[in-house]
Amino acid sequence: MVTSQMVTLCYGQFAMVEASGAFFAYMVVMAENGFWPSRLLGLREAWESTSVNDLLDSYGQEWTFEQRHNLDLAAQTAYFIGVVIAQFANMYGNKTTRRSVFQQGIFRNRFMIFAILFTIALCCFLLYVPKLNRALNLAPNRFLWWLPAVPFFFYLFAFNEARKFFIRKYPGRFPARQLTY
Repeated sequence: MVTSQMVTLCYGQFAMVEASGAFFAYMVVMAENGFWPSRLLGLREAWESTSVNDLLDSYGQEWTFEQRHNLDLAAQTAYFIGVVIAQFANMYGNKTTRRSVFQQGIFRNRFMIFAILFTIALCCFLLYVPKLNRALNLAPNRFLWWLPAVPFFFYLFAFNEARKFFIRKYPGRFPARQLTY
């Protein structure tokens, strides 16, 4: 059921782009709050310590354990949102093996549109209902923190369209064999 091409394409390419988008969203939230990536290296022990209430960020501001915990929840939520947004590109890109999204129509499938809208509504519900988000270790995020993963969505979308183009243009040749599963 699983071929080496499928593993390479799904885990080696799609998943890496998704993870990069999610980690980028995580780092944007942390950096926007004063913790640059260089400052985060080797910080986990002090970060998780309840006795450290004067942890310095990249700008020299002190952070209590409670503040760090809330920031960590917000960054993890941005990571979650990044994965969800990248999955939308996978959903569109892997709908067919050869046909372009533009050939089949982007908004023709009402069930896909409903699924996307439902997923966004579910994410909003999970993030912005106070007791539910704490139970799931999520935090309400600013709208701008939904956006860092969007370029990765467009990259995956373009990658899938280019992949399908090469499959159509060179059927049976090396690109088609390596980019199909």
